[in-house]
Amino acid sequence: MTNAIFPKSFDFSELVGNTNELDHLKLTIMSYLPPEDQVSLQPFWGGSFDSYTGLFIRIKSITSLAFQEVAALYRSNFSFPIILKKFNKALDPSGRVLGMYLSALLQLKCKKDPNEMIAFLSEVSSNVREVIRSLSFRHSKITDECFITVLQLCPNLTSLYLDDCSNLTRSALQEFLSRSKKIEALSLAGIEIVTGEELLLLDTSKLKKLDLTYCGHLNLPALQMFLSKADKLEEIDLSGTNITGYELLALAHPSEIKKLHLNGLKYLNLDAFQKFLSNINKLEELHLIRLHDSTDITGNELLSLDSSKLKNFCLTGFLNLSPDSLQKFLSKITKLEGINLSHTNVTGYELVSLDSSQLKQLFLNTCYNLNNEALEMFFAKNPPLELLSLSATGITGNELRSFNPSRLKKLYLCDCINLAREALEEFLAKNPPLELLNLSATSITGNELLSFDPSELSQLDLGQCQSLNGEALEEFLAKNPPLELLNLSATSITGNELRSFNLSRLKTLYLYGCNRLNLEALQALLSKAGNLESLFCWSSNITKEDVLAFVPDQCKIMVD
Repeated sequence: MTNAIFPKSFDFSELVGNTNELDHLKLTIMSYLPPEDQVSLQPFWGGSFDSYTGLFIRIKSITSLAFQEVAALYRSNFSFPIILKKFNKALDPSGRVLGMYLSALLQLKCKKDPNEMIAFLSEVSSNVREVIRSLSFRHSKITDECFITVLQLCPNLTSLYLDDCSNLTRSALQEFLSRSKKIEALSLAGIEIVTGEELLLLDTSKLKKLDLTYCGHLNLPALQMFLSKADKLEEIDLSGTNITGYELLALAHPSEIKKLHLNGLKYLNLDAFQKFLSNINKLEELHLIRLHDSTDITGNELLSLDSSKLKNFCLTGFLNLSPDSLQKFLSKITKLEGINLSHTNVTGYELVSLDSSQLKQLFLNTCYNLNNEALEMFFAKNPPLELLSLSATGITGNELRSFNPSRLKKLYLCDCINLAREALEEFLAKNPPLELLNLSATSITGNELLSFDPSELSQLDLGQCQSLNGEALEEFLAKNPPLELLNLSATSITGNELRSFNLSRLKTLYLYGCNRLNLEALQALLSKAGNLESLFCWSSNITKEDVLAFVPDQCKIMVD
């Protein structure tokens, strides 16, 4: 939205009868706009913009964004509202919205410069600081001094995320853990100095979530003692640690565990693991990923688990799974919403007996033993999939002919070298509401796309499609899908194929390895891409100087 929507002569008072109604109308309109548009239309809001309610609407619109979008605003020097006092109970009863806003700002400032974060936080009144419940310093350079200062200024923290904060010392962690009485969620992932002994200082009376991913030097007796005290734990991530599984048997209330991540465990004892699973009956999410040197499982270990509440299941990298055990396990699950069996020896028959009535996501990438008939039987059940990933498998596409993709938003078929063009065309003709389509490294020509309605498509990957036909691609792009990302890398395009395409929404364009680009055609295209943020032209016949004057100022150009 721009100021052109409301011309300078526009008068809101023409629509309403008095000042109160006018202010209410302005605030209502403002509440529907994204943060940038709220600011760009500031002259039209008048005093409503900085009013008590106006400030709340503005910060609420920011907290409604994904963190990556807030970070983009921060990088663009967006003027974030300054809050001097808490909002009343009618607007923000628990202070949740204000707390989320301040937490996001502190995270961004800490990543840029921890000292800048401290300076900002020191200027916020204690009355306002008390609503800060959660802080994330993931991958930051925060030091002991800044860390301790933050803890003093934010006395009501319930969640703290310190992933990969390598500058923190053990003494600072110990001071924090010994003083914390309200922590419900704690992540020390990737901090090598963590041994588990520090955790014994923590008051576990409210702890529900614990992440010790890649803390590879844990003192196992200390961890075992800690887990025996943590009687409220619901989520645990011990991926990449040196645990054996016996430590989990010490959990005070294993039946309360809802989410469990045990990826890449080298020393996992399968008997201890199986016994632990037999004590769980509320598990909603289970992640088991085998890395090259971690413990292998066959699936027999899972049979002791009460899976009646399981919603998300990840079992990847295991090449010695027992088909019978896995099929028996899956047949007991009735509420599954997501399953990832990528890079396993599954054939697809294991899925046939699965209750897929609630299944939204399915990943079977690099499953080289998939049976076409088994897959067709599974897809004929018409699971309500929103995401389907079959990349690097031997499928032809005929397996999907009985599948109704009316809810499918994301489809990954990259590196499916056996993909039949006719089968793909027939499938896309069903017009799934795709937002993402990845057909990279396949033999498609582009004609397969012509019967597909791309009105929802925001990401299209056709990289390394060596058989791509320029005329077919041009005809498809002339439909003007609302693309934000387009990958045409390592294809024979010239750029003329995009001349009828509206690039106004495009943010990312991949053209690396394209050696037949027409410079004039490309320059003309880029001059129309006003929102372009990234242009990748590695190993192409284009230089940075060729395009620098034709891309918007914010665009990053990646060339050799």
